Amino acid sequence: MTVEDIGRGIKYNALGKSISVLTGLLISILIVRGIGKEEYGLFIFVMSIFMLLSPIYNLGLTRPLTRYVAEYK
Repeated sequence: MTVEDIGRGIKYNALGKSISVLTGLLISILIVRGIGKEEYGLFIFVMSIFMLLSPIYNLGLTRPLTRYVAEYK
């Protein structure tokens, strides 16, 4: 791995991140225009709750819980 490879990787990483930020901004503008301000606020609220709870979901607690409920029944 050379310095040129690292520089190329950083360049592509920065380009990809900037494209994703611009795409997210464009999509949010289209969503606001399509559904309105109040509904967009509710959408962002629900998405932020999901994002806050996603680390708990990613811990893998759903599989043992599903097995426990199935065995309990």
